[in-house]
Order: sequence, then C-alpha cells, then structure tokens
Amino acid sequence: AGEFACIATNSTGVAQSRGILTVHRDEQTATASPPEVVTHTRPCKMVDGGHALFECHLSGYPRPQVEWFKGREDRRSVPDTIRYKQMYDEPTGYCGLSISMLNRDDVDTYTCRASNPLGQIESSAQLLESDAYEQWLVKEQQQSFKA
Repeated sequence: AGEFACIATNSTGVAQSRGILTVHRDEQTATASPPEVVTHTRPCKMVDGGHALFECHLSGYPRPQVEWFKGREDRRSVPDTIRYKQMYDEPTGYCGLSISMLNRDDVDTYTCRASNPLGQIESSAQLLESDAYEQWLVKEQQQSFKA
C-alpha cells in the first residue's frame, strides 16, 4: 500500500500523475495494529472564495477513529459544518477535510488524528497563501526530480 508517482519530462515540459494503492484486509483474519499514515496530507493553496481539500490515507486495526483539528499551537477540533466537511471511508482508509468559501481566516495548519486502542498518529499540512504555496510546490518538484 502507498502513494506512487510517475513523472515524465521532455523538452516541452513536465507531467506527473499520482495514485494510491490500497490493500484490503480480510476482517476475519486481520491482526491488531496501531494506526499508520499510508499517505500524508499535503499543503493546499488559499484562494479567496475557493475550495481546499486535505486528504490522507490511514491503516490500522481495529479501524481508527478520525478527528480533524485546526491550528498549530492552539488546536481546536474542526466542526462538521456547511463550509467544513469531514470524510472518512473506513474500508479504504481515505480521510478528507473539505473547506469551501475560503477566506484569510482559514490560513492555518490542519491535522488529521487517527487513534485506536493500540496507538495514535497524526498527519498535518497547511493552507498556504499563494506565494508560500508556490515556494512549497517548487521545493516539492525539485525533490521529485532527485528521487
């Protein structure tokens, strides 16, 4: 299980595609395991009035409970509202937090916390202003080329 990427480069540019491979367990024979982040959530770009989607994939058995938080120092639970929609598909481990009608007050760190009786793990990413997001994207692409 994991995230896989294909990057193609030629004289006209760069194209990349990412995909998630999920391995399903047989619930009858599954062994207990603490939560694990299969793919981490990634930063999103803040566009006034726009939309952001933070996503990650989790594993663990028993299936983890999932909760989203906003903030780095003064973390608070993200409520499920018209603007903030939380998604969790237990069989695939997909977790998402969708934020609509973005505004400057939304620029912050968002964290997905997964927990079960065997442990707890988190994956965090930021909603970034345009310049900061572009800088992150350049670094991410440079790291992809080195791999």
